[in-house]
Amino acid sequence: MSLIRKRFEDARKEGRAALVLYVTAGYPSIEATVDILLACERAGGDVVELGIPFSDPTADGPTIQRAMESALADGVNLQATIEVVKVARSRGLSIPVVLFGYFNPILQFGVDNFFNAAAASGVNGLLLVDLPAEERQEVAPAALAAGIDLVPLFAPTSKDRVHLLTGDNWGFVYCIARTGITGGGKGDQALDASMLDEIKKVTGAPIAIGFGVKNADDVARYAKVADGVVVGSALIKAIEAAEDPAQATELFVSRLTKGLKK
Repeated sequence: MSLIRKRFEDARKEGRAALVLYVTAGYPSIEATVDILLACERAGGDVVELGIPFSDPTADGPTIQRAMESALADGVNLQATIEVVKVARSRGLSIPVVLFGYFNPILQFGVDNFFNAAAASGVNGLLLVDLPAEERQEVAPAALAAGIDLVPLFAPTSKDRVHLLTGDNWGFVYCIARTGITGGGKGDQALDASMLDEIKKVTGAPIAIGFGVKNADDVARYAKVADGVVVGSALIKAIEAAEDPAQATELFVSRLTKGLKK
């Protein structure tokens, strides 16, 4: 069992959903990112998605776009993102890290080179927003060889595409709660409980729900129907407004864990 699957299984045994947290690498700085990752774990986070800064993050809303622009301006790239994980592991980070991003930087880096470097640094999973399930063979063999789980992003309007998720040992399936970009807006626009059941049946993988999950009440609501809940833009906003990003992260995540305990 991979570390990602184990964290979901441990949460299930505790009678709760897993908490998945999104952080942008290099925002507000490389050093602060390491502190933020450690704060996520201290406060009860189960999995961290570490965003790879990219110039055209088409699935991300304005909050994450601002964070990526700031990181890119500081020269943070894919190699620096991988190094963040390595440093965080050296400082004791033990929860799974899923790199979250777009295919172009990995293609430029070299797929095999990327997976080798990512595995050596302590990366556990990869989610590529713009690589659809039918194109996953672009990365699946190298991911398998490196022992890195893939995480598909699945839209709520894609029920007729669930069959495409067969045949791979996914770390988890990230099902978005609504159509559109990350951040603002209301969830449940097209979330279909029967589709969640079908995904679980086809893949046997845990399901985490994200996009538009902002607070402890949202976390508690989605935890009733999923194996995990993802919070991203709301955490970045808390970091954005803080003098001490790690302290703000720990406080914010602690509030979310209270929602899970409900």
